[in-house]
Amino acid sequence: MQVDYQNLLSLLYGRTATQIFKSKDLAVIRELIKYQDYYDNKAFNYIEVTNKEYRANNIKDYNPTKIPINFSRKIINKLSSWQFGNGFEFNVTTGSTAQGEELQAWLYDLKEDCKLEYKMLQAAKECNISGGVAIKMLHKEPQGIYFVLSPRLECWPVTDFDNIDDVQKVNFIAWKDEKTIWKQTFEMRDGYCYYFEADYDSDKIDKPKVIIQEGFLGTATNKIPFLPVYIIPNQPDLGEVWGNSELHDLLPIIDEVMKKYSDSSDALKFEMFAITILMNIANLDDKNIQTHAGALWELMGQPDKEPKVTKLESQFAYTESLKTHLDNCERLIYELAEVVKLDSDSVQNLGNLSGVALKLLFANMMAKLDQKNIVWTDVLESMFKQAAEMNNIYSSKKVPLPDDLKLEVTINTKIPTNEMEEVTIEATKVTSNLSSVTSAMDKLGVEDSEAEYDKMLEEKKNLVNETNPYSGQELQVDQPDEGI
Repeated sequence: MQVDYQNLLSLLYGRTATQIFKSKDLAVIRELIKYQDYYDNKAFNYIEVTNKEYRANNIKDYNPTKIPINFSRKIINKLSSWQFGNGFEFNVTTGSTAQGEELQAWLYDLKEDCKLEYKMLQAAKECNISGGVAIKMLHKEPQGIYFVLSPRLECWPVTDFDNIDDVQKVNFIAWKDEKTIWKQTFEMRDGYCYYFEADYDSDKIDKPKVIIQEGFLGTATNKIPFLPVYIIPNQPDLGEVWGNSELHDLLPIIDEVMKKYSDSSDALKFEMFAITILMNIANLDDKNIQTHAGALWELMGQPDKEPKVTKLESQFAYTESLKTHLDNCERLIYELAEVVKLDSDSVQNLGNLSGVALKLLFANMMAKLDQKNIVWTDVLESMFKQAAEMNNIYSSKKVPLPDDLKLEVTINTKIPTNEMEEVTIEATKVTSNLSSVTSAMDKLGVEDSEAEYDKMLEEKKNLVNETNPYSGQELQVDQPDEGI
């Protein structure tokens, strides 16, 4: 379906889009669609536009080879999984320990009920593809609070002219079908959130066709005093509401790699099935020339001329040059994306890296994720505080929100470690009386280290008793002497 974005934009702003938007603004929309198409492995739709040799047509006797290699999906998924693959945690600090524990328990229940770790992974993918993602927080009975992710292409925030952090209104807009446009608006009015949702006829956007819902969010006695819409940009530049797609600088190189792989496939095809040239053949029209493998030809020459058959084979030695070029391009893709490229060959060549070497190997990617997480944690902390506030507006079961509340969201981005090296270091600390066994176990990620330590002592005690030569007597294990 051909999307008429001029109609969408004029609906958003109540006037024709050309009065507000310049060609560069509409180019942004086309760019967002392009990023999504590359993620969906439709890159050749764009390559064919500027490279006519990849188009199939009736003039050619063959269809050009097109090998779509989805680097875009691999880069996006890897960044997203490294960022949210290990989930996120809450840390609530307040003067009242009981209130803090109650709020923290409620937040973890909310995270589980709404499947937020999975949703954050989806949100990170969208953010990396388009340069941003919007999260809507809503409430309905009997479900309670729930979260909806919206792609950047459907979200149109309106901010204060001088302060982009002051979001005054957010529009969500999309096509329901070929003739119906859906629009949803969140707007601050007199200190409270006004909500409007309606369907429009795509040919008559001056007034709604069907109003789905309208009014202030909240209850009859208690309205929502904030916009429950959270915009998360991807590493935004100064003065930008949205950020930048991770694919922006990669697409030209991705195109080059796909073209060269496709070209080399065609080159291999023509080398394997080289063009055949028949010279000085008489009565060729009467000959039934067989082209299958192993075919025998009986050729009759022209008078005083000997028939001859040759193959057109290329003598261009491009293999090494092509391999070097492709290796350089692929390395550059990962270098610009700041993603570590590891395969079976490179892992074998690395050998047994120390913990310091591993940290250096992943340093750029970890630094990039740390920059992303500064934005993410700031938005998520605000969102979860307001989630508790929304709960107290709608639900009779309140959660504590003390004035000295400090809520921290920690995204678990864990760097690979040399586990054998870490175990050896911790074991040395224990034997040298520099660390306790339980502390070492905690550091190595053992859950409930005290219970695990008690289990180890019990197993050791049973093992000694099984080998006790004095039947009927039980030996005491690891008990200090009481002295003389």
